[in-house]
Amino acid sequence: MRDRKISKRPGYAGWAVATTAGNAVAVPAVVGLADKSLEAYVPQATAQVAASVVITAILVPIVTNWWAHKYGCPKFPLEEKKTEAAK
Repeated sequence: MRDRKISKRPGYAGWAVATTAGNAVAVPAVVGLADKSLEAYVPQATAQVAASVVITAILVPIVTNWWAHKYGCPKFPLEEKKTEAAK
């Protein structure tokens, strides 16, 4: 939303960076090593982050593509669609 409202851009860049990076799966283990009181939560937290990685790896490209087509981007300019619809 910030990309569209403040920057006055189409918004596809915001969607494109919305994924959870694969190396984030290691973060719960690192936190568990740093703070032993959180060590019991490491398996559940790791599973949750791993699920987020998989889900966002699948959905974010789909949503970004849809958004780019709907609101335009350099590869899919909106002006072409408006001109074609007028013909």
